[in-house]
Amino acid sequence: MDVMREWSIASDHLPPEDLATIERRLHAEVANTKAAYQKAKDEADKLRAIAVDLGPGISDGRVALENAIRIERFALSRYTRAIEGFSRFVLDNKLPRDLP
Repeated sequence: MDVMREWSIASDHLPPEDLATIERRLHAEVANTKAAYQKAKDEADKLRAIAVDLGPGISDGRVALENAIRIERFALSRYTRAIEGFSRFVLDNKLPRDLP
């Protein structure tokens, strides 16, 4: 789904105050994508419960559940990518080229 990020070395070209700003932005991206993932997960959980109550024969419920799961997976992918970006920056001093 997501294209792998390309990375560059950060500290060789940037002053410390820019690095601190980048760290805050990456941390904010983690927080935002975590919130979006949690919201998508909660919605998928509600729809899972409804689908169980309705049973397997109700196609509308199944389609809604499949869509919710797709959205949840996409949100998890974005959250995972944000965590990876923040971690690589903090631990390896590498910066994603597509910095938000």
